[in-house]
Amino acid sequence: MLAVRLALSQKLVDSAMTGRQFIFLDEPFAFFDAERTLSTLEVLPQLSDEITQIWLIAQDFPEGSQLDRHIECAREYVSLSPTSVT
Repeated sequence: MLAVRLALSQKLVDSAMTGRQFIFLDEPFAFFDAERTLSTLEVLPQLSDEITQIWLIAQDFPEGSQLDRHIECAREYVSLSPTSVT
């Protein structure tokens, strides 16, 4: 399903947009194990020259995930603090 989402996003960028774009993926790893999630996170930034920013929403990420920015949200937070953004 993730491959379908990425292919549709690339097709949209190719047909309707010019310049750099972003993609927003909500729970793309819901049925992935930790190894597959880590492998996908490593490959995602290399998939497209046009899609240069990827936003991911997930319940959690496996230990060892390499993310440029991690924003953790929880019910007890009323604002973003330096400890919730890494």
